[in-house]
Amino acid sequence: MGKGMARPNGEAIYRYRADKGWSQERLAFEAVLSRPVIGRAEQGRRSTWITVSKIAKALGIGDDVGKILLPTRDGPPIIAQAISETGPFLLPPPPLTVVGRDRDVVQLTQRLLRQEHHPSSDGGNPITIIRGLPGVGKTTLAAFLVHQQELVGSFPDGILWCTLGPTANVLSELAHWGLALGIADAIEASTVAMAKTRLAGFLHSRRVLLVIDDGWRADHVAHFLVGGPHCSMLVTTRLNEVALAVGSSADAIYTLNVLSYADALELFTRLAPAIAAENPRESQELVQKLEGLPLAIHVAGRLLVAEAQNQWGVEDLLRDLRADTETLLKAPAPADMADSLTDAAPTVASLLNRSTDRLSARIRTCFAQLGACAPDPATFSLASLRVLWKTKDPRPIIRALVDRGLLEPMGTSRFRMHALLAAHARTLLRK
Repeated sequence: MGKGMARPNGEAIYRYRADKGWSQERLAFEAVLSRPVIGRAEQGRRSTWITVSKIAKALGIGDDVGKILLPTRDGPPIIAQAISETGPFLLPPPPLTVVGRDRDVVQLTQRLLRQEHHPSSDGGNPITIIRGLPGVGKTTLAAFLVHQQELVGSFPDGILWCTLGPTANVLSELAHWGLALGIADAIEASTVAMAKTRLAGFLHSRRVLLVIDDGWRADHVAHFLVGGPHCSMLVTTRLNEVALAVGSSADAIYTLNVLSYADALELFTRLAPAIAAENPRESQELVQKLEGLPLAIHVAGRLLVAEAQNQWGVEDLLRDLRADTETLLKAPAPADMADSLTDAAPTVASLLNRSTDRLSARIRTCFAQLGACAPDPATFSLASLRVLWKTKDPRPIIRALVDRGLLEPMGTSRFRMHALLAAHARTLLRK
Protein backbone atom coordinates (compact mmCIF):
# COMPACT_ATOMS: atom_id res chain seq x y z
CA MET A 1 0.00 0.00 0.00
CA GLY A 2 1.26 3.44 -0.87
CA LYS A 3 1.85 6.33 1.48
CA GLY A 4 -1.53 7.90 0.65
CA MET A 5 -3.95 5.67 2.54
CA ALA A 6 -3.50 2.93 5.11
CA ARG A 7 -5.68 0.18 6.54
CA PRO A 8 -5.48 0.47 10.35
CA ASN A 9 -5.79 -2.51 12.67
CA GLY A 10 -8.61 -1.27 14.87
CA GLU A 11 -8.19 -3.97 17.52
CA ALA A 12 -4.48 -3.19 17.87
CA ILE A 13 -5.13 0.53 18.27
CA TYR A 14 -7.79 -0.19 20.88
CA ARG A 15 -5.44 -2.54 22.75
CA TYR A 16 -2.56 -0.02 22.84
CA ARG A 17 -4.99 2.72 23.93
CA ALA A 18 -6.56 0.54 26.64
CA ASP A 19 -3.12 -0.42 27.97
CA LYS A 20 -2.48 3.26 28.58
CA GLY A 21 -5.86 3.70 30.21
CA TRP A 22 -6.79 6.34 27.62
CA SER A 23 -10.20 7.20 26.25
CA GLN A 24 -10.66 7.92 22.55
CA GLU A 25 -10.80 11.61 23.46
CA ARG A 26 -7.40 11.37 25.20
CA LEU A 27 -5.80 9.61 22.22
CA ALA A 28 -7.31 12.21 19.90
CA PHE A 29 -5.80 14.96 22.05
CA GLU A 30 -2.36 13.33 22.14
CA ALA A 31 -2.40 12.70 18.37
CA VAL A 32 -3.85 16.14 17.55
CA LEU A 33 -6.80 14.52 15.78
CA SER A 34 -10.55 14.51 16.35
CA ARG A 35 -12.37 11.79 18.29
CA PRO A 36 -14.38 10.69 15.20
CA VAL A 37 -11.08 10.13 13.36
CA ILE A 38 -9.89 7.85 16.19
CA GLY A 39 -13.25 6.09 16.14
CA ARG A 40 -12.99 5.40 12.42
CA ALA A 41 -9.45 4.05 12.84
CA GLU A 42 -10.60 1.70 15.62
CA GLN A 43 -13.36 0.47 13.30
CA GLY A 44 -10.62 -0.53 10.85
CA ARG A 45 -11.66 2.04 8.28
CA ARG A 46 -9.17 3.28 5.73
CA SER A 47 -7.29 6.33 7.00
CA THR A 48 -4.59 8.55 5.63
CA TRP A 49 -1.02 7.41 6.23
CA ILE A 50 -0.47 10.65 8.11
CA THR A 51 -3.35 9.87 10.48
CA VAL A 52 -2.08 6.37 11.28
CA SER A 53 1.44 7.69 11.78
CA LYS A 54 0.18 10.32 14.23
CA ILE A 55 -1.77 7.67 16.16
CA ALA A 56 1.30 5.43 16.30
CA LYS A 57 3.47 8.29 17.55
CA ALA A 58 0.94 9.19 20.25
CA LEU A 59 0.81 5.55 21.37
CA GLY A 60 4.60 5.43 21.61
CA ILE A 61 5.20 3.13 18.66
CA GLY A 62 6.04 5.74 16.07
CA ASP A 63 9.07 3.78 14.85
CA ASP A 64 6.94 0.72 14.06
CA VAL A 65 3.69 1.89 12.48
CA GLY A 66 3.16 -1.63 11.17
CA LYS A 67 2.03 -2.70 14.63
CA ILE A 68 -1.28 -0.89 14.05
CA LEU A 69 -1.71 -1.74 10.36
CA LEU A 70 -3.52 -4.67 8.76
CA PRO A 71 -1.72 -6.69 6.07
CA THR A 72 -2.59 -5.58 2.56
CA ARG A 73 -4.67 -7.83 0.37
CA ASP A 74 -4.17 -8.49 -3.36
CA GLY A 75 -2.57 -5.29 -4.56
CA PRO A 76 -3.19 -1.72 -3.42
CA PRO A 77 -6.80 -0.61 -2.85
CA ILE A 78 -8.58 1.63 -5.34
CA ILE A 79 -8.13 4.64 -3.09
CA ALA A 80 -4.37 4.20 -2.89
CA GLN A 81 -4.15 3.89 -6.69
CA ALA A 82 -6.14 7.08 -7.13
CA ILE A 83 -3.84 8.91 -4.74
CA SER A 84 -0.72 7.79 -6.54
CA GLU A 85 -2.12 9.22 -9.79
CA THR A 86 -3.82 12.39 -8.57
CA GLY A 87 -4.41 14.34 -5.38
CA PRO A 88 -5.27 13.21 -1.84
CA PHE A 89 -8.46 11.21 -1.39
CA LEU A 90 -9.61 11.34 2.23
CA LEU A 91 -12.67 9.11 2.01
CA PRO A 92 -14.80 6.68 4.00
CA PRO A 93 -15.00 3.16 2.57
CA PRO A 94 -17.65 2.65 -0.12
CA PRO A 95 -20.96 1.28 1.18
CA LEU A 96 -21.58 -2.39 0.45
CA THR A 97 -25.25 -2.12 -0.53
CA VAL A 98 -26.99 0.82 -2.20
CA VAL A 99 -30.43 0.24 -3.71
CA GLY A 100 -32.98 2.57 -5.27
CA ARG A 101 -30.71 5.59 -5.47
CA ASP A 102 -29.87 5.62 -9.20
CA ARG A 103 -31.81 8.79 -9.87
CA ASP A 104 -30.35 10.49 -6.80
CA VAL A 105 -26.81 9.56 -7.89
CA VAL A 106 -27.35 10.98 -11.38
CA GLN A 107 -28.88 14.23 -10.15
CA LEU A 108 -26.31 14.82 -7.42
CA THR A 109 -23.41 14.01 -9.73
CA GLN A 110 -24.73 16.52 -12.25
CA ARG A 111 -25.01 19.14 -9.55
CA LEU A 112 -21.46 18.63 -8.33
CA LEU A 113 -19.99 18.63 -11.83
CA ARG A 114 -21.99 21.72 -12.72
CA GLN A 115 -20.46 23.48 -9.72
CA GLU A 116 -16.96 22.52 -10.82
CA HIS A 117 -17.35 23.39 -14.51
CA HIS A 118 -19.34 26.59 -14.02
CA PRO A 119 -17.89 28.57 -11.13
CA SER A 120 -19.82 31.65 -10.11
CA SER A 121 -18.73 35.07 -11.27
CA ASP A 122 -17.94 36.28 -7.76
CA GLY A 123 -15.39 33.50 -7.24
CA GLY A 124 -17.61 31.55 -4.86
CA ASN A 125 -19.31 28.22 -5.41
CA PRO A 126 -22.86 26.98 -4.96
CA ILE A 127 -23.23 24.23 -2.39
CA THR A 128 -25.24 21.04 -2.64
CA ILE A 129 -26.90 20.00 0.61
CA ILE A 130 -28.39 16.52 1.09
CA ARG A 131 -31.06 16.79 3.73
CA GLY A 132 -33.30 14.04 5.09
CA LEU A 133 -34.66 12.39 8.20
CA PRO A 134 -32.42 10.27 10.48
CA GLY A 135 -31.60 6.91 8.93
CA VAL A 136 -32.64 7.77 5.36
CA GLY A 137 -29.10 7.17 4.08
CA LYS A 138 -27.57 10.62 3.55
CA THR A 139 -24.08 9.55 4.57
CA THR A 140 -24.36 6.25 2.68
CA LEU A 141 -25.34 8.06 -0.51
CA ALA A 142 -22.55 10.63 -0.14
CA ALA A 143 -20.01 7.84 0.47
CA PHE A 144 -21.24 6.05 -2.63
CA LEU A 145 -20.98 9.23 -4.71
CA VAL A 146 -17.37 10.03 -3.85
CA HIS A 147 -16.23 6.61 -5.06
CA GLN A 148 -17.79 7.05 -8.51
CA GLN A 149 -15.14 7.25 -11.19
CA GLU A 150 -16.85 10.20 -12.87
CA LEU A 151 -16.38 12.33 -9.77
CA VAL A 152 -12.93 10.96 -8.94
CA GLY A 153 -11.76 11.83 -12.43
CA SER A 154 -13.32 15.29 -12.35
CA PHE A 155 -11.47 16.32 -9.19
CA PRO A 156 -7.84 15.39 -9.89
CA ASP A 157 -6.57 17.47 -6.97
CA GLY A 158 -8.47 15.33 -4.49
CA ILE A 159 -11.66 14.66 -2.56
CA LEU A 160 -11.71 15.58 1.13
CA TRP A 161 -14.28 14.25 3.60
CA CYS A 162 -14.98 15.15 7.22
CA THR A 163 -17.74 14.02 9.58
CA LEU A 164 -18.77 16.70 12.06
CA GLY A 165 -21.63 15.46 14.26
CA PRO A 166 -23.07 17.39 17.21
CA THR A 167 -19.71 18.09 18.91
CA ALA A 168 -17.21 18.68 16.13
CA ASN A 169 -13.59 19.61 16.81
CA VAL A 170 -13.44 22.11 13.97
CA LEU A 171 -9.79 23.08 14.28
CA SER A 172 -8.65 19.45 14.39
CA GLU A 173 -10.72 18.49 11.33
CA LEU A 174 -9.40 21.49 9.38
CA ALA A 175 -5.86 20.49 10.32
CA HIS A 176 -6.61 16.97 9.11
CA TRP A 177 -7.61 18.36 5.72
CA GLY A 178 -4.50 20.51 5.61
CA LEU A 179 -2.23 17.56 6.37
CA ALA A 180 -3.93 15.46 3.70
CA LEU A 181 -3.31 18.25 1.16
CA GLY A 182 0.33 18.40 2.16
CA ILE A 183 0.22 21.87 3.71
CA ALA A 184 3.36 21.71 5.82
CA ASP A 185 2.24 24.07 8.59
CA ALA A 186 -1.40 22.92 8.68
CA ILE A 187 -1.10 21.53 12.19
CA GLU A 188 0.49 24.73 13.49
CA ALA A 189 -2.63 26.87 12.96
CA SER A 190 -3.70 28.00 16.43
CA THR A 191 -7.13 29.31 15.43
CA VAL A 192 -9.92 28.21 13.13
CA ALA A 193 -9.59 31.46 11.17
CA MET A 194 -5.89 30.79 10.54
CA ALA A 195 -6.55 27.21 9.42
CA LYS A 196 -9.35 28.36 7.08
CA THR A 197 -7.14 31.02 5.52
CA ARG A 198 -4.38 28.51 4.78
CA LEU A 199 -6.79 26.02 3.28
CA ALA A 200 -8.62 28.63 1.19
CA GLY A 201 -5.36 29.96 -0.20
CA PHE A 202 -4.15 26.49 -1.10
CA LEU A 203 -7.45 25.48 -2.74
CA HIS A 204 -8.01 28.68 -4.71
CA SER A 205 -6.62 27.34 -7.99
CA ARG A 206 -7.26 23.63 -7.42
CA ARG A 207 -10.09 21.29 -8.33
CA VAL A 208 -11.13 19.53 -5.14
CA LEU A 209 -14.45 18.13 -3.94
CA LEU A 210 -15.12 18.98 -0.28
CA VAL A 211 -17.64 16.83 1.60
CA ILE A 212 -18.93 17.95 5.00
CA ASP A 213 -20.95 15.08 6.45
CA ASP A 214 -23.48 15.21 9.30
CA GLY A 215 -23.54 18.94 9.91
CA TRP A 216 -25.34 19.93 13.08
CA ARG A 217 -24.39 23.61 13.32
CA ALA A 218 -24.34 26.07 10.45
CA ASP A 219 -21.33 27.91 11.85
CA HIS A 220 -19.37 24.65 12.04
CA VAL A 221 -20.23 23.75 8.44
CA ALA A 222 -19.32 27.25 7.24
CA HIS A 223 -15.74 26.82 8.43
CA PHE A 224 -15.25 24.02 5.89
CA LEU A 225 -16.61 25.88 2.86
CA VAL A 226 -13.12 26.92 1.81
CA GLY A 227 -13.13 25.72 -1.80
CA GLY A 228 -11.93 27.96 -4.61
CA PRO A 229 -13.81 28.73 -7.84
CA HIS A 230 -13.06 25.28 -9.32
CA CYS A 231 -14.01 23.29 -6.23
CA SER A 232 -17.38 21.74 -5.41
CA MET A 233 -18.91 21.34 -1.99
CA LEU A 234 -21.35 18.74 -0.65
CA VAL A 235 -22.99 18.90 2.79
CA THR A 236 -25.23 16.35 4.52
CA THR A 237 -27.49 17.27 7.42
CA ARG A 238 -30.70 16.17 9.08
CA LEU A 239 -31.44 19.73 10.25
CA ASN A 240 -33.50 22.01 8.07
CA GLU A 241 -32.20 25.13 9.80
CA VAL A 242 -28.62 24.14 8.94
CA ALA A 243 -29.54 23.44 5.32
CA LEU A 244 -31.28 26.80 4.95
CA ALA A 245 -28.46 28.71 6.65
CA VAL A 246 -25.68 27.09 4.63
CA GLY A 247 -27.33 26.96 1.20
CA SER A 248 -27.07 29.94 -1.10
CA SER A 249 -30.73 29.34 -2.04
CA ALA A 250 -33.53 26.85 -1.43
CA ASP A 251 -32.50 25.17 -4.71
CA ALA A 252 -29.25 24.12 -3.04
CA ILE A 253 -31.13 21.67 -0.80
CA TYR A 254 -31.58 18.15 -2.14
CA THR A 255 -34.18 16.28 -0.09
CA LEU A 256 -33.44 12.56 0.16
CA ASN A 257 -36.64 10.62 0.56
CA VAL A 258 -37.32 7.12 1.88
CA LEU A 259 -37.22 4.23 -0.58
CA SER A 260 -40.23 3.17 -2.59
CA TYR A 261 -41.84 -0.10 -1.54
CA ALA A 262 -40.30 -1.93 -4.52
CA ASP A 263 -36.80 -0.61 -3.76
CA ALA A 264 -37.20 -1.30 -0.05
CA LEU A 265 -38.18 -4.90 -0.81
CA GLU A 266 -35.20 -5.27 -3.15
CA LEU A 267 -32.87 -3.94 -0.44
CA PHE A 268 -34.28 -6.37 2.12
CA THR A 269 -33.98 -9.24 -0.36
CA ARG A 270 -30.31 -8.43 -0.97
CA LEU A 271 -29.60 -8.26 2.75
CA ALA A 272 -31.51 -11.43 3.67
CA PRO A 273 -32.05 -13.41 0.44
CA ALA A 274 -32.82 -16.79 2.00
CA ILE A 275 -35.29 -15.34 4.49
CA ALA A 276 -37.06 -13.31 1.78
CA ALA A 277 -37.31 -16.42 -0.40
CA GLU A 278 -38.56 -18.72 2.38
CA ASN A 279 -40.92 -16.19 3.97
CA PRO A 280 -42.17 -14.02 1.09
CA ARG A 281 -45.47 -12.86 2.59
CA GLU A 282 -44.02 -12.11 6.03
CA SER A 283 -41.03 -10.31 4.48
CA GLN A 284 -43.30 -8.15 2.36
CA GLU A 285 -45.39 -7.25 5.41
CA LEU A 286 -42.24 -6.35 7.34
CA VAL A 287 -40.88 -4.16 4.55
CA GLN A 288 -44.21 -2.36 4.35
CA LYS A 289 -44.12 -1.84 8.12
CA LEU A 290 -40.63 -0.30 7.91
CA GLU A 291 -41.92 2.36 5.51
CA GLY A 292 -38.91 2.52 3.22
CA LEU A 293 -36.37 3.74 5.81
CA PRO A 294 -32.96 2.25 4.86
CA LEU A 295 -31.70 2.25 8.46
CA ALA A 296 -34.66 0.15 9.62
CA ILE A 297 -34.36 -2.24 6.68
CA HIS A 298 -30.62 -2.73 7.16
CA VAL A 299 -30.99 -3.46 10.87
CA ALA A 300 -33.96 -5.78 10.40
CA GLY A 301 -32.16 -7.72 7.66
CA ARG A 302 -29.05 -8.10 9.78
CA LEU A 303 -31.03 -9.26 12.82
CA LEU A 304 -32.83 -11.91 10.80
CA VAL A 305 -29.64 -13.16 9.13
CA ALA A 306 -27.96 -13.45 12.54
CA GLU A 307 -30.96 -15.41 13.81
CA ALA A 308 -30.72 -17.78 10.87
CA GLN A 309 -26.93 -18.22 11.30
CA ASN A 310 -27.55 -19.29 14.88
CA GLN A 311 -29.80 -21.99 13.40
CA TRP A 312 -32.81 -20.59 15.18
CA GLY A 313 -36.11 -20.13 13.43
CA VAL A 314 -36.66 -16.62 12.19
CA GLU A 315 -40.46 -16.81 12.30
CA ASP A 316 -40.73 -15.44 15.84
CA LEU A 317 -38.41 -12.52 15.12
CA LEU A 318 -40.21 -11.75 11.88
CA ARG A 319 -43.49 -11.72 13.78
CA ASP A 320 -42.06 -9.46 16.49
CA LEU A 321 -40.63 -7.02 13.97
CA ARG A 322 -43.89 -6.87 12.03
CA ALA A 323 -45.84 -6.29 15.23
CA ASP A 324 -43.56 -3.67 16.78
CA THR A 325 -40.48 -1.98 15.32
CA GLU A 326 -39.27 -1.19 18.84
CA THR A 327 -37.15 -4.35 18.65
CA LEU A 328 -34.92 -2.54 16.16
CA LEU A 329 -34.00 0.21 18.61
CA LYS A 330 -31.82 -2.11 20.71
CA ALA A 331 -29.89 -3.42 17.71
CA PRO A 332 -26.43 -2.07 16.78
CA ALA A 333 -26.47 0.78 14.29
CA PRO A 334 -24.71 0.26 10.94
CA ALA A 335 -21.06 1.33 11.12
CA ASP A 336 -21.44 4.07 8.53
CA MET A 337 -24.08 5.73 10.66
CA ALA A 338 -22.03 5.65 13.86
CA ASP A 339 -18.94 7.66 12.93
CA SER A 340 -19.44 10.51 15.33
CA LEU A 341 -21.14 8.67 18.15
CA THR A 342 -19.25 8.23 21.38
CA ASP A 343 -20.72 4.83 22.18
CA ALA A 344 -18.39 1.86 21.91
CA ALA A 345 -21.23 -0.17 20.38
CA PRO A 346 -23.87 2.35 19.28
CA THR A 347 -27.45 1.19 18.96
CA VAL A 348 -30.18 2.50 16.70
CA ALA A 349 -31.68 4.19 19.76
CA SER A 350 -28.44 6.05 20.46
CA LEU A 351 -28.39 7.22 16.85
CA LEU A 352 -31.91 8.62 17.18
CA ASN A 353 -31.14 10.06 20.61
CA ARG A 354 -28.74 12.44 18.90
CA SER A 355 -31.79 14.25 17.55
CA THR A 356 -34.13 13.98 20.53
CA ASP A 357 -31.58 14.72 23.27
CA ARG A 358 -31.11 18.23 21.91
CA LEU A 359 -34.76 19.13 22.04
CA SER A 360 -36.03 21.24 24.89
CA ALA A 361 -37.75 19.29 27.67
CA ARG A 362 -41.16 20.56 26.57
CA ILE A 363 -40.72 19.63 22.90
CA ARG A 364 -39.16 16.26 23.76
CA THR A 365 -42.24 15.48 25.87
CA CYS A 366 -44.50 16.46 22.97
CA PHE A 367 -42.53 14.18 20.65
CA ALA A 368 -42.84 11.30 23.13
CA GLN A 369 -46.59 11.85 23.33
CA LEU A 370 -46.85 11.32 19.58
CA GLY A 371 -45.52 7.79 20.01
CA ALA A 372 -48.09 6.97 22.67
CA CYS A 373 -51.07 7.73 20.46
CA ALA A 374 -49.63 7.22 16.99
CA PRO A 375 -52.00 5.46 14.58
CA ASP A 376 -50.63 3.12 11.91
CA PRO A 377 -49.49 4.79 9.73
CA ALA A 378 -48.61 7.61 12.14
CA THR A 379 -50.17 10.74 10.69
CA PHE A 380 -51.53 13.72 12.59
CA SER A 381 -53.63 16.72 11.73
CA LEU A 382 -52.91 20.19 13.05
CA ALA A 383 -56.15 20.05 15.01
CA SER A 384 -55.28 16.73 16.67
CA LEU A 385 -51.85 18.05 17.69
CA ARG A 386 -53.47 21.10 19.21
CA VAL A 387 -55.58 18.82 21.40
CA LEU A 388 -52.82 16.34 22.21
CA TRP A 389 -50.34 19.01 23.29
CA LYS A 390 -52.98 21.22 24.94
CA THR A 391 -51.85 24.35 23.17
CA LYS A 392 -53.66 26.92 21.06
CA ASP A 393 -50.80 27.09 18.58
CA PRO A 394 -48.80 23.86 18.04
CA ARG A 395 -46.86 25.29 15.10
CA PRO A 396 -43.67 26.23 17.02
CA ILE A 397 -43.43 22.65 18.32
CA ILE A 398 -44.13 21.25 14.87
CA ARG A 399 -41.42 23.46 13.35
CA ALA A 400 -38.87 22.21 15.87
CA LEU A 401 -39.72 18.55 15.15
CA VAL A 402 -39.77 19.04 11.38
CA ASP A 403 -36.40 20.78 11.56
CA ARG A 404 -34.89 17.75 13.34
CA GLY A 405 -36.37 15.39 10.78
CA LEU A 406 -38.63 13.87 13.43
CA LEU A 407 -41.88 14.88 11.75
CA GLU A 408 -42.63 15.30 8.05
CA PRO A 409 -45.15 17.69 6.45
CA MET A 410 -47.68 15.91 4.24
CA GLY A 411 -49.41 18.91 2.76
CA THR A 412 -51.88 21.32 4.27
CA SER A 413 -52.08 20.93 8.06
CA ARG A 414 -51.09 17.26 8.20
CA PHE A 415 -47.88 15.60 9.39
CA ARG A 416 -46.32 12.14 9.37
CA MET A 417 -44.01 10.29 11.76
CA HIS A 418 -42.00 7.31 10.58
CA ALA A 419 -42.70 4.00 12.31
CA LEU A 420 -39.16 3.71 13.71
CA LEU A 421 -39.37 7.23 15.13
CA ALA A 422 -42.77 6.45 16.64
CA ALA A 423 -41.21 3.43 18.38
CA HIS A 424 -38.40 5.66 19.65
CA ALA A 425 -40.94 8.17 20.92
CA ARG A 426 -42.70 5.46 22.92
CA THR A 427 -39.47 4.55 24.67
CA LEU A 428 -38.94 8.20 25.66
CA LEU A 429 -42.35 8.32 27.25
CA ARG A 430 -41.38 5.46 29.58
CA LYS A 431 -38.23 7.21 30.83
